[in-house]
Amino acid sequence: AASDVYKRQDVLKPPGEVAVPTLVRALEVEGELFRNQIVALLAGYGELSEPALPVLLRHVRSAGDRLNGSRGAERATQRQRIRGLFHAIGQVGSKSIPHLIDLLESPDTQVRYFAARTLVDLETDVRDVQGGLRRLLDDEEPAIRYFARWAIGKLDERSGAERRSG
Repeated sequence: AASDVYKRQDVLKPPGEVAVPTLVRALEVEGELFRNQIVALLAGYGELSEPALPVLLRHVRSAGDRLNGSRGAERATQRQRIRGLFHAIGQVGSKSIPHLIDLLESPDTQVRYFAARTLVDLETDVRDVQGGLRRLLDDEEPAIRYFARWAIGKLDERSGAERRSG
């Protein structure tokens, strides 16, 4: 039957192409621990997780909102959740750059920090990310300005090393 053909065709696809759509739908399930595990699985699929970007970004914004009103253990939990979300977003690679640059404008300090950190960690052309990071040099938060200076310095070092080796 038609469903048997579909299943046989799925067997021929890379596992991520089959799993990612199901994982994206599962991200809508209420249950923090379950969602965190799904995010970790999506990170493992790397660039194949690109279809998950809109949902991951929505969860980043939601976690950032919850982080603002939280204290103590709840704050630590939300911060850890944001870290995992950004790890998954970064694993998508260069296609995540425009989204990460947009998140540099977030009202939440932690979201801006993790967006900048993820941009620095991407192995991409330095010019793609430096402009966004330079805007953070005027950030209202001193820690973000400090990190932006460090990040730009790190990217400058990488750019210099690429020029010397290329």
